[in-house]
Amino acid sequence: MKFIDNLLFYCQKIIDGENIPEVEYLEFLPPAEEMLNFDLLNENKLENYQLQKEEKEAQPQLIIEQTASVNQRFTRMLPRMLSKENTKILIEKCKQENTSVHSAICVAMLFASAQLFSTDDNINFSYAFPVSLRKYCQPKIPNATLGCFISILAFNQLINQDTIFWNLARECKAKTHDALIDGVHINLLKQQGKLQENKSLDFERNRMIQSRLSKENTMAINNIFSISNRGKFRFSYYSDQLKIKELYFAIGQHISGDCFWLGVVTLNEKLFCNFIYVEPLITKKTAQLLADNVIMFLEKVCINENLTLAMLSD
Repeated sequence: MKFIDNLLFYCQKIIDGENIPEVEYLEFLPPAEEMLNFDLLNENKLENYQLQKEEKEAQPQLIIEQTASVNQRFTRMLPRMLSKENTKILIEKCKQENTSVHSAICVAMLFASAQLFSTDDNINFSYAFPVSLRKYCQPKIPNATLGCFISILAFNQLINQDTIFWNLARECKAKTHDALIDGVHINLLKQQGKLQENKSLDFERNRMIQSRLSKENTMAINNIFSISNRGKFRFSYYSDQLKIKELYFAIGQHISGDCFWLGVVTLNEKLFCNFIYVEPLITKKTAQLLADNVIMFLEKVCINENLTLAMLSD
């Protein structure tokens, strides 16, 4: 988002006929694995977390409507947006329900995914989202430094027709909080670092790619969805001269990834969403249905208390 803010800043300078200031050059940083503070890990809690993860027997449900080789897959994007008024209502409602906007979006994605299956039975979903590692490094990585310094948190969740939206949103927030406190996301990089001992980074990257490509039965898909929430930002450009109509996240999911990927940012008090899917693994019709339902759910739950999946589906 800092990059986009700077880009709009330069555009504003050009419109006003001003000179572009000299660009500051930044130094290259070492790999994040070498900068992380592993003292933040809670080893006992991590062991319990791993045991609980291994005890889950049900295979998470995925959506694959058609198979295709890598060179026949195409990453597609569907932009959506909540109005400034509805975004404000959503933020206030989340505060009242003692949860977060991120958790509400997560549950909306879970409900919309469950709707695609049209079943009254329990559905087991796995979902994930990236976590910034900037503040966990020594020294901390400033926002001015461009780069992707992330790890991943992944969870499993059972959904049925009686699942209450806001109860699940609070549960998602609690699980995320506990995983962050215990350092699950940091431990993932630590374990990868152990695997990489005496091996080059290029070797491990190639090994990871080949591992993903070998999963032909699931088209290298891991979860039902992943959410990248960039948080809240306010740009300082003049909105009467420059307007943002849609916001796109640059990402490729066709080699490996999740059934759906959602990029979210609250920009100048509007919630921008970018739904990513891969054709022909998922059709445009299915992706549009999911995207429209997510937005609809976020609007509906703000004016109702204990809405369940069954009630939202009516």
